[in-house]
Amino acid sequence: MSIEEHLETLSSNAPGCSLAAYGDISARLILRSRAEAPCRREVLDRLCAEAADVFQRNDRVVLPETPGTEETGLCILSFDASEMRVFARERRGSEEVVCAVFKGLQTTEQDLAAVKNCARQITEAST
Repeated sequence: MSIEEHLETLSSNAPGCSLAAYGDISARLILRSRAEAPCRREVLDRLCAEAADVFQRNDRVVLPETPGTEETGLCILSFDASEMRVFARERRGSEEVVCAVFKGLQTTEQDLAAVKNCARQITEAST
């Protein structure tokens, strides 16, 4: 499957997902996206910059040698008044990120699993 197909699957499997994107957090650049409505480049740039910032902060705080933290930082949630953003990567330190924007502040475990699964599948396909 292509990255676009993975993003389409994510959007289909996660109700309320208005934007699904794949990017490189080291470059702070969204490389592919799938949205309900046209999305300006500035919005995508801010989304990727936020993903880079939250993972950078997480990686500084959670030490890799701490027992039980192998999966910490693989999925991070961010909220504002009207939406929730989910950022996922396959492994700690990975530069590849999947970002999903959900309308409102309600998501399910299934939604989060869909975002994490999309990140895993894209990473596996690229290695």
